[in-house]
Amino acid sequence: MSAETAGTTAADTAYDWVLRYVAALPWDEDAFLNEKQLAEQAQVSRTPIREALLRLEVDGLIRRVPYRGTYVPAMSQRDIDSIFEARGLIEDWAVERATELRSDCGPLFELIDEQRALTDDPVAFNSLDLKFHGHIVGAGRNPILADLYRSLRNRQLRLGVWAVMIRENRTASVIDEHLAIATAIDAGDVDAAVTAVRTHLGSTIAAIRSGATGPHPGLATRTD
Repeated sequence: MSAETAGTTAADTAYDWVLRYVAALPWDEDAFLNEKQLAEQAQVSRTPIREALLRLEVDGLIRRVPYRGTYVPAMSQRDIDSIFEARGLIEDWAVERATELRSDCGPLFELIDEQRALTDDPVAFNSLDLKFHGHIVGAGRNPILADLYRSLRNRQLRLGVWAVMIRENRTASVIDEHLAIATAIDAGDVDAAVTAVRTHLGSTIAAIRSGATGPHPGLATRTD
């Protein structure tokens, strides 16, 4: 199916297509991307694919290797631990602050409803997951921490996609865990909100660690 959709540019649709492709790659395997093959699969020219790869490089999701091409680096267990340690520190503070400030939880419940409609689309589902947590961090009203949290976005997306792809019924668990977080914030219960966030992060990292990766059905190819 063509990457072109009404109301979007070729560059935007190519970016979305490549982001989805890379996000679904096994997190513990590295790979090189073939620009020509990506363009053929996405049914766009190589120019928007090249632009998409440049954007993803800026986002920190891929790297350019001189004379070899575009490289998707594997993530190690230490990388995952570091990401979740950072998330835990930021989100513990943010959910406590958001609860104390009695932040409007309407957007959180709306995001949960949107997730319910996208359980068959791991990338879209996890994009909403990032919006959910990003909203809570933003409600803490600390722009420096919010910027730091955003810097983790694409790496979190890649891990989150695999968590729901490899763990049966993970999307249902995420929705329930998000609902517990939003409900606690809405009730002004700081202890319950912090506990709910910690439970959610713990179950997410457990899902990531428990899954066995397999061959990716797309077009990533090694050149060595």
